[in-house]
Amino acid sequence: MSVPSLNSITKPRLLLGEGIEDRQFFEGFLGHLQRSDIQVCEFHGKANLQSFLKTLTRLPGFSNVISIGVTRDADY
Repeated sequence: MSVPSLNSITKPRLLLGEGIEDRQFFEGFLGHLQRSDIQVCEFHGKANLQSFLKTLTRLPGFSNVISIGVTRDADY
């Protein structure tokens, strides 16, 4: 599996989800809460999480990140 592309980090807080449905849910939820300081990203499954996290540190804007939240499904 390949790590999904993310070109840059644009917000100081990141929330990472496994897939598109997670991203859509959190974007809607954060919009409802009127939170515009959180960037929601998807890492396309738990098998890609480690590679995705390594990639994050090399992206433009990473030095401005103050927090990262990671969500995962309850599957094994």
